[in-house]
Amino acid sequence: PPPFEDYSGELLLYSILLDNGHEEIYAAASSQCSVQAPVEVRVLSISAVTSYGTSPPAFVDLRHASVSGPFLGKLASTADGSSVRVSWSSTAGKDLLYFVIEWKSLPAGGLQWKKVVKDLKDSTITGLMAGVKYNLSLYAVTTRGVSAPASRLIYSRELKPLSAPMLHVLNREVTRILVRWDELPLHQQRGFITKYTVYLQTLDSSSTTLNVSHWFELAYSKMPSLC
Repeated sequence: PPPFEDYSGELLLYSILLDNGHEEIYAAASSQCSVQAPVEVRVLSISAVTSYGTSPPAFVDLRHASVSGPFLGKLASTADGSSVRVSWSSTAGKDLLYFVIEWKSLPAGGLQWKKVVKDLKDSTITGLMAGVKYNLSLYAVTTRGVSAPASRLIYSRELKPLSAPMLHVLNREVTRILVRWDELPLHQQRGFITKYTVYLQTLDSSSTTLNVSHWFELAYSKMPSLC
């Protein structure tokens, strides 16, 4: 929404206008929407409509520019995981207008975004939660359109998983067993899984320490298995 000091009266609705003349109306309580835009549409505009009139339009360029996207650098998180400082480099050159940072919590969170002036090469995003995975994207907006995004999955702060993988015994033989484990649900992972460790102990062992048999690099499979 526009800042309160930028308008008088009551905010009634938002008007979204495509450059082909199509208009869609959204309630004042809305902060995002999905618009079906034909491929030939290059620009859309959003205006706030109040009881005293309509605001100047804010324009969104839908063109895809044939320029390289920014390159994401190191991310620096605060100790509590509430914010992350994002840095980048860009080769967009004199056509560059500004940058846009987008972030969305997974698996299904609301999209948030921030506009950054072209002279900056770093910015801080706030309001993050520790143990939550985010999809972070950075775009360069130029006079020729919008670049391809530079994207990265991030945690502002990784935490210990909430539970263990679910283990299944698939087959038993004299000298081996075949087991399978299910990947943790995303909300229980709370960080990037880098390996699995299998512990073995015979039933007649008096030791309280479990023996580490093997560790396994994470495979991109929903159901890893071990023979």
